[in-house]
Amino acid sequence: MLVGKVQIAGELLDSVGREIVESHIVDGRDRPLMTLPIRQASTEVGAPSMDVDRRRLQEAMIELIGADRYDFDSEVTGVEQGDEGAALRIADGSRAEGDLVLGGDGIHSLIRDEVLEQSVNLKRSRYEVIEGLAPFDEGHLPRGRHKQVWGPKARCGVG
Repeated sequence: MLVGKVQIAGELLDSVGREIVESHIVDGRDRPLMTLPIRQASTEVGAPSMDVDRRRLQEAMIELIGADRYDFDSEVTGVEQGDEGAALRIADGSRAEGDLVLGGDGIHSLIRDEVLEQSVNLKRSRYEVIEGLAPFDEGHLPRGRHKQVWGPKARCGVG
């Protein structure tokens, strides 16, 4: 992955997250419902799928490109890409140009919608999401694997 003219090494990727190789979905009795072959898709596009800690990713990106080039106070209103690079349109009328735009703008991603020309129609569900970090014995779930348990009234996921 390139950011400007800097190559992101494997050690840096490993410091912000872990590669996902497979995701298993099972029912409440641990019977398989579906296996998602994430590594296969990653191979097809030529880049790993990563489970990342967003805070660590932002810190690594700031260190990589320099704090003076990172701005939390700008509202992006659009993105343009061409043969020579990419540009962001900013709400104040200015533009930010570079070799690459990293769309880390979340579930309501303007970058994804414009670049991929797709929009995700999100609907409210009756589910609540509780996230947390805890020590975990990899003997129960090998590195790079996710597991989701889908029950009749709740879902749980571990990665």
